[in-house]
Amino acid sequence: APYIWQRSWPLVRMLGVVFLVVEFGFIVACLAKLLHGAWVPLVIAGCVLFVLTTWARGSEIVASRRRRREGSLNDFLHGLRKRRDVVRVPGVAVYLAHHRGYTPLALRAAADRLHELNRSVVVAIVEVENVPRIPLARRAEINNLGNDTDGVIEVVLHFGFDEVPNVPLALEHLEGLAPELKLDIADATYFISESDVVFN
Repeated sequence: APYIWQRSWPLVRMLGVVFLVVEFGFIVACLAKLLHGAWVPLVIAGCVLFVLTTWARGSEIVASRRRRREGSLNDFLHGLRKRRDVVRVPGVAVYLAHHRGYTPLALRAAADRLHELNRSVVVAIVEVENVPRIPLARRAEINNLGNDTDGVIEVVLHFGFDEVPNVPLALEHLEGLAPELKLDIADATYFISESDVVFN
């Protein structure tokens, strides 16, 4: 409420107390019904809550382990500048990333296993905001990662929850806005890193 309605915390707390008093009255009135079958929806709600909290916790663990595998994007690029076994090939590659500042696993695999990297690399992160739509002027954040000449740039794309994210179209609107974005997105190749959960 303080963030969405832009109201002060004291007002939010006061309204919360009022609602709690009303809700407490309903709870007391319904206690007698627990022995007559009202416990069933409570058990179902408890099971659903258990599943959802387990899923949320599992997602946090997977994301944490993934970030450790990805490593810092700045550290990756710093090490890449010192390597002589990675060949830069013509073309534009867009790597979809999960987190800001981290190296997409597909990008790391291209350098470590294929020993090649496109001359123009865009690391794109999609973030869905808690608003229906995002104006075009606020669609993207561009980060050259401290170097305008290495051909690698990070772009954070913002979408509203009522929008369908269209990464190619959003990137086309950014062509030419930065030295490393002077490229033809229409000819880009897109790479997605895949995560698999393995049960032992």
